[in-house]
Parts: sequence; C-alpha cells; structure tokens
Amino acid sequence: MSKTAGHSVQRKIVMDTNVLYAALRSRFGASFQILGSIWDNETKLLLSHTVLTEYEEILKREAAVLGMTLNEIDQFLDALCTDAELVLIDDFSPLASNDPDDEPFMRLALASRDSFLVTHNRRHFSAIVDIPGIKLLAPKDFLAIIRS
Repeated sequence: MSKTAGHSVQRKIVMDTNVLYAALRSRFGASFQILGSIWDNETKLLLSHTVLTEYEEILKREAAVLGMTLNEIDQFLDALCTDAELVLIDDFSPLASNDPDDEPFMRLALASRDSFLVTHNRRHFSAIVDIPGIKLLAPKDFLAIIRS
C-alpha cells in the first residue's frame, strides 16, 4: 500500500472481466499482479451485483480453458467477494456505450467515483473517459501506479 503522510492509501478498482480472465489465464502479466494486489489488500475491488454476475457468466463459460471446475469458480468468486466493496447502483440513465456488456462496469465506476476502471479495451469506455473522478487505465498502467 502507498503511504501518504503516515496513512495507508488503498486504491479502489473496477476491474473489467477481460482483466480478471487474463489474470486467471496467465501468472505472468500485469492482470495477475493486480489480482495479487487485491488478495494482499493493497487494492480494493469494487463490485456490483451485475458485475459479479458478468464475472460468473464468463468464467463459467470459459472454465475448461481456465482449467477450473464450476465449483472452483464459485469458490474463487466467493473469495473475491470476501474483501470486495459492494456498490449499490441507483442510476440507470442511458449511457453511450460501444458494448452493452460494458455498461455495468461504467455504472459501477460512475457510482463509486474516485476509482480506477482497469480494462484491456479502453476504447469501449469512451463515454466515461472525460468524467472527473474516473481514471480509465490499462492493467500495466494501473500496476505502475500501485507499484510506485
């Protein structure tokens, strides 16, 4: 964790499914290191019910590729939720999204503010790129911030 004037700073992250998937596919990339920072409580994962459902859908669909059973995916997601911060979404106004599957992540970032939205597909989130309080980053760029 970073230290600021003697206080620990835990960065909050909205993690796109593609980052979580990449972390589970390979132990060698920035995505895996970000997942490690969540397990080590350096980074606080923000979740909504819709984002968690998206994680579950994609990971279970790709279970064989990930070398995991459906039960192992359930256990992994349960563990991920243990220290995550649940954010309730109450604004469902239309968003200019290139991909409707990305809207839950944009809504979560908008509801939580002062967070990082980390994705491998930054162009999908062009509708929120200029909103104050939301920092849209690729995994390697977020990793550089938490390691500095």
